[in-house]
Amino acid sequence: MKAVSYLLILLIPALIILLSIRMVAFDKDFYNKEFSRLGVYDKFENNTVNQNVDELIGYLAGKGQLQPGFFNDKEISHMRDVSKLFNNGYIALYLLAATFIILVIYMFMKKEYSVLGKAI
Repeated sequence: MKAVSYLLILLIPALIILLSIRMVAFDKDFYNKEFSRLGVYDKFENNTVNQNVDELIGYLAGKGQLQPGFFNDKEISHMRDVSKLFNNGYIALYLLAATFIILVIYMFMKKEYSVLGKAI
């Protein structure tokens, strides 16, 4: 039982980190703030920036491609690598979440409420 509780303790921070990354990555306001900070709105029209933010978020979600023009070749290449990391992160998130749920159910079935309470 001790091993299960330790595993639960390790899973919680990993799940929090992966969920936090996912929340920020798909937050349009985050991109708008960063583009403002970096002066992107000074170089491009607001409509163009907003359209490309939507495109970027879609790309990170695995939908669509990034168009050259707004993003240069180096940025597109970098985003290909980021997209691969995101895909691996999704897999890790789903596996960790499934493992967490299975372990919690296991602890309930074994009626180890006190151990479960200490782990969570």
